[in-house]
Amino acid sequence: MKRIACLLFIFSIVIFRSSGSDLKYPVKEIIDSLKKNADCVLRDEEIFIEVVAIDEVHIHHRYALTIMNEKGDDFANFSEYYGRFSKIESAEGYLYNEEGKELLKARKKQMQDLSAVSGMNLIDDTRQLSHSFYHNIYPYTVEYNVEIVNTSTFSLPAWIPQGAPRLSVQNSKLKVSFPSINPIRYLNFDCGIADSSGSDAAQKILSWTVSNLRAMEEEPYSPEWELHSRRIILAPESFMLENYEGSMKSWDSFGKFIAFLNKDRFTLPENIKKSVHEIADSISDPKEKVKALYQFMQKNTRYVSIQLGIGGWQPLTADFVGTHGYGDCKALSNYMYSILREAGIKSNYTLIRAGRSAPALLPDFVSQQFNHVILFVPFEQDTIWLECTSQSLPAGYLSSFTSDRYALSINESESKLVRTPPYTSEQNTQTRFTSATLQEDGSLLTEIQTKYTGIKQDKVHFQINYNSKDKIKEALNKSIDLPSYDVVNFEYIEEKNALPQISEKLNLLVHNYSSQSGKRIFIVPNICTRFSERVADDSLRTFEICINEAFSESDSVIIQTPEGFSAESIPSLALIRTDFGEYTYSVSFSKNQLLLERTLQIYGGIYPASQFRSLQKFYNEVFSSDRAKVVLTKK
Repeated sequence: MKRIACLLFIFSIVIFRSSGSDLKYPVKEIIDSLKKNADCVLRDEEIFIEVVAIDEVHIHHRYALTIMNEKGDDFANFSEYYGRFSKIESAEGYLYNEEGKELLKARKKQMQDLSAVSGMNLIDDTRQLSHSFYHNIYPYTVEYNVEIVNTSTFSLPAWIPQGAPRLSVQNSKLKVSFPSINPIRYLNFDCGIADSSGSDAAQKILSWTVSNLRAMEEEPYSPEWELHSRRIILAPESFMLENYEGSMKSWDSFGKFIAFLNKDRFTLPENIKKSVHEIADSISDPKEKVKALYQFMQKNTRYVSIQLGIGGWQPLTADFVGTHGYGDCKALSNYMYSILREAGIKSNYTLIRAGRSAPALLPDFVSQQFNHVILFVPFEQDTIWLECTSQSLPAGYLSSFTSDRYALSINESESKLVRTPPYTSEQNTQTRFTSATLQEDGSLLTEIQTKYTGIKQDKVHFQINYNSKDKIKEALNKSIDLPSYDVVNFEYIEEKNALPQISEKLNLLVHNYSSQSGKRIFIVPNICTRFSERVADDSLRTFEICINEAFSESDSVIIQTPEGFSAESIPSLALIRTDFGEYTYSVSFSKNQLLLERTLQIYGGIYPASQFRSLQKFYNEVFSSDRAKVVLTKK
């Protein structure tokens, strides 16, 4: 019996040890410093990018994430895109509990495989493989393994192990293998020296590893997250896209590849050629010709995205757009290029990374960094930029979508990076005059006249050009910082110049605008231009300060008050000058009229993290001053 009991004891130990060895990623193995401020911990990651040939790339990606709380659930969702130039060979996922015990497993056939056509794309051959375990007992861990084969080296994935705030990294590794005859270039952002062990004369192998990266908080007014994250950016010297071979040795060689894709796609239908000459031949000023032809293009085309195969890079022909009246950014820009070409005006098809908050292009690293196409029309003394996907923007104006950034101007003789124009605080203006009458019941009748220019008019421009009157009113009812009001009437007049301007006239009935206590009434003289940026304390500021948009505001307000009141308390004169901007604010009361004069100018730019306290003080003083109250007393 003793022998049997002993054997059972030994057997139980073996079972315990065996089951224990099957546990993966137990949460107790995460050190405390990686749990701090973390919604998710990247436990282990391996990315192996194997460039087999100029037209074949194998990507092996395995990663495990521990989700610490419900805020980290989005990290647990698996998503991988594929299309004509890529194929997902295999994919599998695993779910583990806090102790590391496997709870569920998912094969590729159990995952959702859906079309990835966006609302902006009419036709798109991109698909999305996605999966989620929808688990909500925290903490838990997911692990995914995926293998992808690409038939193009045009765009290689970047490695950004800490790709989001509140994500810590226990371990992440990137390994890149490529033939020595077709080198892969890389740009290293604080990832250490590459390990090249295993390389030989025929094959080059590079690897990087990062470990124990603590979670970082997202900080206000900081650059785009990827710009201050550790990362490796990859690009080939030579590449293949479909059956087209190209080079990224220089921006000029990259541009020549794009020019080759566009070759012989400029022929216009005969009726469009006739219209071009009818418009342009009677105009002597070349710039006016450009404006007139741009308006013709806008009236007769619409934006529709078609992303099939190499259509993501090769535009539809000018003949197709002229006949059917639609196209994507490439097709419409090529169409406008062809129209100007027919009129004898030189222009350049131009690649750009669009988006109001798009990360800045890396000018010293030639690679695929673009997502949009515009047109660049050079003149000796000036340049006209054309956003060909818009049916409403004036010629020469780019808006915040593509302004103030690098772009690749395509030219058969020499393609090069150019810079789109910035819009300064003197160009982005809001000038407002408000006349109001305070009623005995505390309500306020107002007439507000505002002029917007530059980027300040972008949002208004979109509203009045693409929405119905009811939708505009609905937006106005939500956009003004007042607790309760009715929009009585509104009017807009738009001047479409290279620096566009919109004049707005609003009539508002503001309910319970003033509050009363005994003989006193309390009024905020700044009715509807209140600075919205209140900045919390950040004593451990890490990142530099990035203010993307410069602008100026000017306000004059006259409020007619009921008779028989005198001023008991008036906000003090404010005059603030800082590195970030300037602010003035003055209020006076005389003959039943409350008068406000206010100006605010914000400078765009990059500032050191050490100046954050100064920024906080400036913004919070403006925030408070804009809400300062006047106290009037009944005589």
